[in-house]
Amino acid sequence: MLGVDTIASTFHVPPLVLALLLAPLATELPEKFNSVIWVRRKKDTLALGNITGALVFQSSFPVTIGLLLTPWHFSGSGNVDELVAAVVALVAGSVLWISVKIRGSLSAPMLLLQGAFYAGYVVFVLARI
Repeated sequence: MLGVDTIASTFHVPPLVLALLLAPLATELPEKFNSVIWVRRKKDTLALGNITGALVFQSSFPVTIGLLLTPWHFSGSGNVDELVAAVVALVAGSVLWISVKIRGSLSAPMLLLQGAFYAGYVVFVLARI
């Protein structure tokens, strides 16, 4: 945690915002590289299982530990960075859910749109530094 605090104070960014930017990359990017390697070796079942397992694990176990072991103190100060992060996550998830409900499947453009939501949040944070 000391490293995150130091980096956050160096760039004048709240530690939560830094964690929201880096955690997805740090946790899932290695899994994506493994999957790319397996696809190139014609082991697409392993690649899909790797991505699916990693996403299920990351969306359940660490979140549960964080919720149970982290003190929750809401200051009510209305930190705009946290509010924007929550809104972007809810809007991106809603767009994805509605798309799957209407079409019955995911599409590459929809997944690229999800990346655009993340990129937009990154631009928002960088503009506020």
